Amino acid sequence: MSIIGAIEQLNLNKTDVESYLERMDHLFRCNKVEESEKVDLFVTLIGGDAYKLLKTMVKPQSVSEKTYAELKKILKDRMAPKRSVIVETYKFYKISQELASIAEYIGKLKEQADYVSLKSFMIEL
Repeated sequence: MSIIGAIEQLNLNKTDVESYLERMDHLFRCNKVEESEKVDLFVTLIGGDAYKLLKTMVKPQSVSEKTYAELKKILKDRMAPKRSVIVETYKFYKISQELASIAEYIGKLKEQADYVSLKSFMIEL
C-alpha cells in the first residue's frame, strides 16, 4: 500500500496528541484506509516509543485486540489529561498583550479559550 502524505512519529514529550490524532484521521481519510487496516497502519506510523506505551497501557491484552478508536482514547487519556476549568480560566485572565500584536494577542486568547467555558467570548472574537 502506497500512502499519500506523511506524518512524523509521535513524540511523547512534545507532540500535541489531539492535533496529531486529528492529522492521523485525515491521513487515513485521504488514503481511504479501511477500518480493519487502521490499527496496523497506526502502530506502524506512531513510532517505537508510542507503540511501547500502548503495549504497556493495554496489558494484559495486545494492541492488535484493540480498535483504532480505543487506541486513540488510550493515548489521549495518557498524554492529554483532562484540564481543570478553574486553572485554565485563571490562565486565560492572566494573558496580557505586552509587546504582542493585536492578532497574536487574540490568537493567544482564542487558544486558551478552548480550555475554559467562554463560548460567548469566542463568538465575539
